[in-house]
Amino acid sequence: LDMGPRTSETLQTRVYNYLQENGPATDIQIQVGLGMDGSTERPRRIELFNQGRIVDHGVHRQLNGRNATVWAVA
Repeated sequence: LDMGPRTSETLQTRVYNYLQENGPATDIQIQVGLGMDGSTERPRRIELFNQGRIVDHGVHRQLNGRNATVWAVA
């Protein structure tokens, strides 16, 4: 019985598509833009990074006094 793509793959695609459509963004921007919890978004973003599909844009934005990495489609 084919149940379709696994949930993580679907969520990963949502994160990738968000970056593709909206340009470079921080984890917080991705989470807000997708209405996705950080504990759901971050692992998907890490998977995309490890696959080489997204990269550190080389820019860091200040969020709550901390530097936040900006992610972009590779």
